[in-house]
Amino acid sequence: MKNINRKNALSLLSKLDSASLSSGEHQVLIDLKMLLLERQDLEDACMADLNSYEAWTVWDAKQDVLDRMRMDFEDEISCLSDADLEKTAETIAHDCVDWRMVDDSCCEAGNQRIASAIQEFLDEDSSLLRKRVENVAEELCWNIEDEGDGSLRFSQESPAGEDFSFSVSSDDLIRQVQEYANDFDISEHVAMWLEARGRVSGVPDAVTLVDDAKEIQAMLDALAEKLSEL
Repeated sequence: MKNINRKNALSLLSKLDSASLSSGEHQVLIDLKMLLLERQDLEDACMADLNSYEAWTVWDAKQDVLDRMRMDFEDEISCLSDADLEKTAETIAHDCVDWRMVDDSCCEAGNQRIASAIQEFLDEDSSLLRKRVENVAEELCWNIEDEGDGSLRFSQESPAGEDFSFSVSSDDLIRQVQEYANDFDISEHVAMWLEARGRVSGVPDAVTLVDDAKEIQAMLDALAEKLSEL
């Protein structure tokens, strides 16, 4: 910008087709013209304004983010409704992308900056991760209930009719599910039900209990494996 004098800059701005600009872009054009007319130092005038200006409003920023999400993050956003996707894209466009550093959303460098901002947001957004976990659980016939104390309960009926469930903290959710699956002990589970025979009616025979515990282990392993792909 140091090589552009004020007269040439004004001449260049005057040649822009205002009719082809969005309302936000048109206002920026007017503001820049006023700055150039009123101030002597072009660099200080423009940079001061750019540093305080919400650059994302000049770009079609939300659409740029939506396009990149649909192109590069299809699996990650598959659990979002259209309304949630729109809201997420707007949040990323407004809060996560430094649009002053994106010279052209069609160029590779610009696309990479947008994609990096999206990835960082997806990695840190716990509510979005929760929705993705719920989506996976539903596919595998698990029910999820919020227990109200920061814990989530996963439940599913086993082949032998047991209303099997387990709870994990919503913090580091995927790791805790994986640890529960790894720590599940078939022998302990069978022993628990054999000991309960005198107090609980309808407990099946030992062979059925063993087979059912193996099925529960398979259910847990399938859930843990699918969640590891998120």
